[in-house]
Amino acid sequence: MKNSQSHKPTLAGCSQLETDPWQSPALALRNELSIDLREVNGRLVAFIEDPIRSRFFQVGHREYQFIMLLDGNRRLPEIVELMQQHRGFPGFDAATAKTICQWLSNSNLLDTPTANRTDQIRKAAQAKANQKFIAFLNPVSFRINLINPDRSLKRITPYLQHFFSSWMFIIWALLGAYAWSLIITDYDRFCNASVGILASDRWLWLFVIWVGLKLIHETAHGVACQKYGGEVPEAGILMLLFAPLAYVNVTSSWRFSNRTQRLVVSAAGMYAELLVAFIAIIVWAHTESLWLADLSYQIVIMAGISTLLFNANPLLRFDGYYLLADTLGIVNLYGKGQAWFGDRMRHFAFGFPLDNDLCSERELRWVATYGLCSFVWRIMLCTSLLLVASTLFGGAGLVLALIGGIFWVWLPLRQHLRQIKKAAQKQPIDRLRFASVTAGFVTVILVCFFGLHAPEITRAPAMVQFNDEQIIRASSEGFLREIHVRNGQPIRAGQRMLRIENPNLEHELRTLKQARESARIQARIHRRQNQISLEQAELANIDSLNQQIVEMQNKVSQLEVLAPFDGVVYRRGLANMKGSYVKQGEMLMHFADPRKKKILMSIDEEQFKTVQIKCKTPVRFIFSGVEIVSSQLDSIDPQASDVPIDPSMTAYAGGELAVRQAENTSEEPGTDAYRLVYPQFVGKSELGPAASKSLQAGQLGTAFLHGRKVSLGGYFLLRFKNWIRNKLTTGIKTRL
Repeated sequence: MKNSQSHKPTLAGCSQLETDPWQSPALALRNELSIDLREVNGRLVAFIEDPIRSRFFQVGHREYQFIMLLDGNRRLPEIVELMQQHRGFPGFDAATAKTICQWLSNSNLLDTPTANRTDQIRKAAQAKANQKFIAFLNPVSFRINLINPDRSLKRITPYLQHFFSSWMFIIWALLGAYAWSLIITDYDRFCNASVGILASDRWLWLFVIWVGLKLIHETAHGVACQKYGGEVPEAGILMLLFAPLAYVNVTSSWRFSNRTQRLVVSAAGMYAELLVAFIAIIVWAHTESLWLADLSYQIVIMAGISTLLFNANPLLRFDGYYLLADTLGIVNLYGKGQAWFGDRMRHFAFGFPLDNDLCSERELRWVATYGLCSFVWRIMLCTSLLLVASTLFGGAGLVLALIGGIFWVWLPLRQHLRQIKKAAQKQPIDRLRFASVTAGFVTVILVCFFGLHAPEITRAPAMVQFNDEQIIRASSEGFLREIHVRNGQPIRAGQRMLRIENPNLEHELRTLKQARESARIQARIHRRQNQISLEQAELANIDSLNQQIVEMQNKVSQLEVLAPFDGVVYRRGLANMKGSYVKQGEMLMHFADPRKKKILMSIDEEQFKTVQIKCKTPVRFIFSGVEIVSSQLDSIDPQASDVPIDPSMTAYAGGELAVRQAENTSEEPGTDAYRLVYPQFVGKSELGPAASKSLQAGQLGTAFLHGRKVSLGGYFLLRFKNWIRNKLTTGIKTRL
């Protein structure tokens, strides 16, 4: 990203020249100024460089002719006469001359007496410092100047300037074409590699990559600028919603008369980052190392996609903007677009006459289009950033949104009001028109804030679980003699998994069978002796023994554990358990079908009532910062409960749910010793095979549920209420 600026005098109406106190002495430009006359899109313009302040100004050919006559010897009436009779500008009058001189004085370009000049420069410096301080107070967007990199860049430019040669550009284009062909050829793999790229365990690597890419990006700007004779006096960081964006000041590139050189300076950062991205794509496609492939993919995302989304966007005053402005040949396109839009708004709202001197007829179409698009973009960007701030930081985000609104809305509005007040002294305001427009504007704001509704999205902690998970427990005590499976092994239904050896059960089964055989013998003896009553007693004993044998056989058969259905075994260190003694009811392993998983959500009771969440509404889940899964809410328990879904979701385990000590219990943490502070509804969402495969059981995430439709005003009110509740919850967490 580069930083540059230029200014053009605005020729507004003024009083007679003779009333000005400083027009009596002869005027002259400051000696250190440099003026370059160029032809831009078929017309002559002049660029004025102030090397002391590193600022550039643009004036038209007529203004240039007038300024060049300010030699310190001629008085203004004489210069006006020369402009009218000898320079071919018959319409050049005293009012126009005074307007230009006032602009020169306000811009500190005139060589005034030392005391006055010092005072003017001091006031201008103080005003600029105040502007920087006010901008720095904006917590949503502010700039930090870090270093002066000019001397360091001069050392490395001789070695890197060939990077911007024609043959290097050909290599760059060939590498780009080859990299794109690799992506197209292996598009599915490229898309699938994005899973988990923003996971928390990769943030350090992403930060290191970002720092390296920004150094390359800004160094490329600086080297390109110095290659053609410019200076780079400033480098720093622009903070946008606490997201750092690097910048360098290459304003001196405006002195380059060659447009191609200026375009190279503007595109140098993107040019360098895209080259890094092309090389990373080639490495990603050909390496067999998983670590190197993952690193290369992260570089591609950071250097390629982020560069195209931000730096190449012409509606942001980054590289893309300067490329567009220089390609069109319109200096200060943003300022002209804003001035055009403000002038049309003042005409529409107050009936002021249109200012047709803001730009030439050739520029009007581009300036008008850019002014309208940049205004819409600014509204969308500000609204999005404020919504993001309120979402990420809760009630504190609302404070940030309020402060950002002051800087982005109120301060520019106050400046426009001052301009309107100044213009109203010369042109009366059409009060009926103003009242009608104001009423319409307020109506639109109220409709947008309270009338337009969108589904409220609320967030809830979520956890992935198996849909039909079974815990295999020891049916009786004994020794693990056979283990036929291992952790993570998929097996079929009915397949043997392990066998427990219990000699006591087998002995009891043999004893019961022997007793049954003895009872049968005794029953036959009693039948032969015609002892009917004794025979009936033995037969009853046999029936009882048969039932005991069946039960004992079931117990013995359960010593051999079979898979209840197709699934996967989950138990670490299972092989090490062979020969160990297990107690009855002891957990041996988990068994589940990995193709069938569900997500359980803990939905706050107050949130549920406010948002009115219903079944079959869409739900989006985020796990590990990036895995995004879309599903629907299949069911909600009809009654809220204070029992947590899982201990890992509670505050004592680092989760979001505040808990309290359960009454009348001495159990250890992790069981039922804790209860939720706020009862929760448990929502369930079934996952398909693809989502079940990508997510792991026990994985924690966040669910975003669609509830009732609320207005923008209701949204901010709900955010504020939730923030208050979260603060109270945080106090409870702190006391645990």
